[in-house]
Amino acid sequence: MYEDWWTCVSVSEPAEIVSHSENTSVVIGESVAVFCESRGVHTPSVVWTVDGSPVHTNSRVTISESATGDTVHSTLTIDTVAQSDDGVYSCVASNSAGSDETSFKLTVQGEQNQHENSFEAVCESLFISPYSTSSYRRFPK
Repeated sequence: MYEDWWTCVSVSEPAEIVSHSENTSVVIGESVAVFCESRGVHTPSVVWTVDGSPVHTNSRVTISESATGDTVHSTLTIDTVAQSDDGVYSCVASNSAGSDETSFKLTVQGEQNQHENSFEAVCESLFISPYSTSSYRRFPK
């Protein structure tokens, strides 16, 4: 007499950022990696922005993600940082139940000193004749 009734309930939990990079400084020419980790039911998708615009990936700027269960770890890597990479970066995690966002500042500093001992390198590359009376000396800055 009784019929079997089945009820399916879909439970959703809004996306939540649970861990992320803090404000970061990097020198021009170096590489930097920043991350955010989010979770939710259903698994969130992650979008990166810089100064309010989507981050565009290329050979220098990459985004990688790994998911375990309801958690997503997203990493934004910038190789050979340029002054134009300076800005406020945001990680936005979202799913059907909601979204969460975190932001942090990437500060790009000065120029990379590609030749730490450039004075010595220049001087060593010069040909100095054994008959020359020339000499060189490094003076303090």
